[in-house]
Amino acid sequence: MQLDGTGVSPPKPTRKYRCSPEKAGLDIKVMREADETLHKKVDSGELPGVISIVLRRGALAHLDCYGYADLERKLPMLPTSIVKLYSMSKCVITVAIAILLEEGRLSLDDPVSKYIPAFASAMVKNGESELVPAERPITVLHLLTHTAGIGYGPMLGDAPDGEEEERFASLIKRAGLGRTDPTNTEAISTLEHWCEELAKIPLLRQPGTEWLYSYSHDVVGCVLEVISGQRLDTFLNERIFSPLGMLDTGFEVPREKWHRSAGMYKRHEVEQAPSADAKPSDMSTAQPTPAATADSQDAPSQPCIGTPMAVDQAGDQDAPCEKPQPHDARADSAQPSHSPEATQAQVEQPVVYELHRLDSREIDTNEWIVGNSSPILAGGGSVDAMTGGLVSTGVDYARFCLMLLRKGELDGVRILKPETVKLLSTNQLPRATGKDDVWAFGVPGVGFGLLGSVTVQHEDMDTALRAHEYGWGGMAGTAWTNDPNEDFVLLSFSLVAFDLTTEEVLREGVRAAIKKFNETETRKRCQRRLERLLKKGSTEKMPDEPGKRRVITPQRRCRLQLAGRVPPTKSTSDTSACLRMLFQTTPPNKVRTKFVSPAKSRRSLKSPCNKSPLSPPQDDAQVSPASL
Repeated sequence: MQLDGTGVSPPKPTRKYRCSPEKAGLDIKVMREADETLHKKVDSGELPGVISIVLRRGALAHLDCYGYADLERKLPMLPTSIVKLYSMSKCVITVAIAILLEEGRLSLDDPVSKYIPAFASAMVKNGESELVPAERPITVLHLLTHTAGIGYGPMLGDAPDGEEEERFASLIKRAGLGRTDPTNTEAISTLEHWCEELAKIPLLRQPGTEWLYSYSHDVVGCVLEVISGQRLDTFLNERIFSPLGMLDTGFEVPREKWHRSAGMYKRHEVEQAPSADAKPSDMSTAQPTPAATADSQDAPSQPCIGTPMAVDQAGDQDAPCEKPQPHDARADSAQPSHSPEATQAQVEQPVVYELHRLDSREIDTNEWIVGNSSPILAGGGSVDAMTGGLVSTGVDYARFCLMLLRKGELDGVRILKPETVKLLSTNQLPRATGKDDVWAFGVPGVGFGLLGSVTVQHEDMDTALRAHEYGWGGMAGTAWTNDPNEDFVLLSFSLVAFDLTTEEVLREGVRAAIKKFNETETRKRCQRRLERLLKKGSTEKMPDEPGKRRVITPQRRCRLQLAGRVPPTKSTSDTSACLRMLFQTTPPNKVRTKFVSPAKSRRSLKSPCNKSPLSPPQDDAQVSPASL
């Protein structure tokens, strides 16, 4: 029996995931192409592993898990792998404060000093040395939209990038001491104390003037504690996590769940392949090759996602799954070759990546395990050099996103009112700044709601974006997007710091899959209509043969019409229209112009069901969601 480091054999998941890509309106082949793109990133060593989840039309449309959640322990990536959310914690904090907003316990226009008096005397740095009082008080709305002017310090132990980050260096160090040396007189061990010290640091911008990403959601967490009279983690558990069945979400990882805890890595490019004696803790380009996508109908005979958990497409049988096998992407090019292509490949060698582990690989020292975690409950993600923020799983966070897409309700449990979700998911920068030309990151068309970025229709908008979609990402390669127009949720994890390309590939793939599916359905509808028209015949008088009547099929009518023997009719016009539409998107040799009875009945596209496709697990031994 193999133990997981805690002396306990990890329980094996017993349930299967069932995806319905066609019911959700996704083309399977296109989604598999997107998966292959992400798998190549894993095989090349860019990523340790990847999870992609798509929900659409009330169904689990796509699920793909590939690679490792922990390279050193060879833990496969799973939908129930516990990952670090970092800034995706902000979205949860926003929902929590919105609950209090609905209850009338605060207003978005309330000054922050009403709850944290230290912010009453906020100063703003004007130039290199001059300090001036803030022109207006910082409000709760300013905090939620990152227009308070606070800013951010360096992360992950990086050196400060200029004076704007340098001013937070001492605060970051003291917050770290709260975890590593709480008895130190300089240590900061509570969220309230941290906010009081943050308020002493001059603002970089006047409140309500421009968008500047910042620690503001960590301050919102303190405001929530003051208003509710509860610790932040207690409030979140009672009002969000428990009602939504988010059983693996919190500020720390219990020791009994260590076997599902994912690592965190930072990617570095190297000019040449690492030496053969490099240690796994320092780098990793060895990646797994077998994988399965949950929406793949022609998947291998062992449809696995890395563990003995089967992906159920047909819904009839369980199939054993093989664990991923190590694979060195450089080994494929090790065989000698004298072809011109091989010679060119030797000159233009592909980039080799090293993945450096950031968190501890040992349970007794890991920074997110109970007893080791930061005492400061950072609702914004992190207030020290690296640790803090929420941890969660793909299953848990997908349920959170689905609740938002369904306007505040999931599985009969209502968290927010529909009008509140609309407020959270629309651009609030004009309200916060009084200007219409303020954009997040300075990018036209990228607004900011209270949950994260919101795309606004704009002539200079990025072509990859769509109006009204909203979402956010985290520092550990996590990201999500909700698109109310297309009725989908996207969620991806890659475990690599500052990597957001995974979500971009997934979003592009999903939009292409929707487009392809719609085109295919249009061709099918035209083909069925054409077959119905071709099947029908009519008895007509022949103008050139007085007294005679003949049964004329549409094919014969078209020929007679071209010969001028019969006048045009609606039937032939419809037939011609169908043929024109089919020939626009289908090669002529693929169009059936004779009636053929459909071999299979058309699948019905049902309206979204009320039950979530990702039902919460019942216990830790049965950690996977209920299948559809």
